[in-house]
Amino acid sequence: MKEENLIRKWLDYDLTTEELKVLEGSEDFQTLQHISNIASSVESPQFDIASSLASLSVKEKATTRSFNFSTLEKIAAVLVLAIGVFYYTTTLDTTIKTHLAHTETINLPDDSAVVINADSELTFNNSSWETNRNLTLDGEAYFKVAKGETFTVTTPGGAISVLGTEFNVRYRDSKLEVACFEGSVKVSAGSTSIVLSPTDKVVIQQEKIIKKQLNNQASPSWIGGESTFVSMPFMEVIKEFERQYDVTIETNDVDVSTLFTGGFKHQDLTIALQTITSPMQLTYIKEGKKVIISSE
Repeated sequence: MKEENLIRKWLDYDLTTEELKVLEGSEDFQTLQHISNIASSVESPQFDIASSLASLSVKEKATTRSFNFSTLEKIAAVLVLAIGVFYYTTTLDTTIKTHLAHTETINLPDDSAVVINADSELTFNNSSWETNRNLTLDGEAYFKVAKGETFTVTTPGGAISVLGTEFNVRYRDSKLEVACFEGSVKVSAGSTSIVLSPTDKVVIQQEKIIKKQLNNQASPSWIGGESTFVSMPFMEVIKEFERQYDVTIETNDVDVSTLFTGGFKHQDLTIALQTITSPMQLTYIKEGKKVIISSE
């Protein structure tokens, strides 16, 4: 019991010089010191070991047990638990999920910047970044890669390998779109790969690959708070409108397959509705967070 009290005082840094000499002369001190060295090298969550031991001691007195654990074994158990929690928490993935009508900007571990569009999800592992530079994306995000850095963005529709660049990735409704604004980027889907240069855009859907050209854009329009479309089915316009304004749109006698060219800003719901309905000769009614669009 005397040695156990000395260990507790040692944990609290409360030993006198004479008591420390007595503890150092014990058979268990070398093992105790070794455990302490291991614990000090791990940045684990903070635990009050002395309180934990005291709690164990109280429980031991309150009940009869068939096992008699030594103080060192109790300390080792607490440390194992601490290290286990540390390992579990540091190996978890980092996931950023944006809500409707919201975007978010983050920095990756290599200082590359990512702007994540509304209703999107980006996942990567911060702790293993140096050995596993892979991100998964469902939705849309714009990447501004730090000079000299590389990583891979994986979507259900294909993978994008960074070659030092600025690019936009959009994966919605089983369609992958990648646009390159600076540098170059490699897009791989199945057995096909294509390298994009500035102003290049590729659309991949149902194993079809279509390469297009951008109109001298410095960045995607949504970064500046506007969604633009060129010959896109009106249904896609509606879906993007719902993401940016967090509303539900119903249509009444509207051909949603009609191609739409134009756009809408993300700042004013009324103006945005007028922008997408007037060119199509449509009308709309607002009912709270529901919008009904009808033909005239």
